[in-house]
Amino acid sequence: MNTIRFRTEPDTATDYVVGTGARHDERMRDALGDRPVVVIVDEQVLVQHPLLVADVVEGRDCLGTLEMQGGEQAKTFAQLESVLEFLECSSLPKHGVVVAIGGGTICDVVGVAAMLLRRSVPLVLVPTTLLAQVDAAVGGKNGINTGTTKNLIGHFYHPVVVACDQSFLPTLPVRQIVSGIAECIKVFAVSDAFALATHIPRLSADAAAGVVGPLEPWCDAVWDAVRWKLHLLEEDPYERSSRRLLNYGHAFAHMFEERSNYRILHGEAVLLGMMIENEISAELEIAGPEVLELQDTIVGHVSPIGLECWVPFEALGAELQRLRRMRRSALNLVCLREPGEAVIVDDLPDDVLATAWRGVEERFAIGSPRRRVHAR
Repeated sequence: MNTIRFRTEPDTATDYVVGTGARHDERMRDALGDRPVVVIVDEQVLVQHPLLVADVVEGRDCLGTLEMQGGEQAKTFAQLESVLEFLECSSLPKHGVVVAIGGGTICDVVGVAAMLLRRSVPLVLVPTTLLAQVDAAVGGKNGINTGTTKNLIGHFYHPVVVACDQSFLPTLPVRQIVSGIAECIKVFAVSDAFALATHIPRLSADAAAGVVGPLEPWCDAVWDAVRWKLHLLEEDPYERSSRRLLNYGHAFAHMFEERSNYRILHGEAVLLGMMIENEISAELEIAGPEVLELQDTIVGHVSPIGLECWVPFEALGAELQRLRRMRRSALNLVCLREPGEAVIVDDLPDDVLATAWRGVEERFAIGSPRRRVHAR
């Protein structure tokens, strides 16, 4: 079993446990101890994995279980209020533990609730999707959506334990698998070229077959993604700076999600965002030839619904102004020199951005010639 401890404050730390059976790890047992617990679980996870869910709190003083529907529709004030009402009715004491079992959206809304209840109660996360295990449940960031803006309301609240158990992955739909692979591509592309070359072809082959194969490669990929993300967050665990390599693919991803009314999954939007930033790297002659190969890999993962949710540059309008205004007049784009090496580009003229944007559109046009990536 692989484990890593990520310190966020002098007196607090989160234990990240990665591997098949992580839900049984001693760190989980220590975190729950003899404390009373409540469980909030994705209703689909409970249907598909009732025994795995029962394992998490078996023999505990469980005060109640709340089933929730996952997806972005869970990240609302109404759902947050329902979780808080459940916690209140359960009479969870200050020393009790809130356990969230589900994908990233469940982890998000329950994380907000655990921070608010009694001015914070201990939180344990058991992320059950690939995206949640490599991204959403890693780093202590939580949020809910407003009517028009993703993650507008949120905070940083670090769990006691995050148990990334790959036993939950085999029942994931293909779109969920690919969405998680997108976040793996993101973190490896800015940190570890070897991990990118090692893990992504294996995971992609399983996704193409529509199944999660032997779990060991998935465990290895999740472990590398978690440790690299935490390494990149070490100097800025509360993301106070906007100049972060982990923003790769995210400059425009949330916009795609919001514009689609969340028809597009987060990882699907990140794929489009990475393609745009790679084209920008080409236009600025930052990118080396390996970025072309990565661009081909990303293109191969974009789904039809991702293309349906594409927003032409001409339709950005006020959205581009809003993004700049929210980021102190800088888009803070992450541009790859090569896999494993990236730089921050503060901003660029609209005509350069438009050319890069249309370059992505050319890649999806049948028979369109492939754009050349300039060697640095």
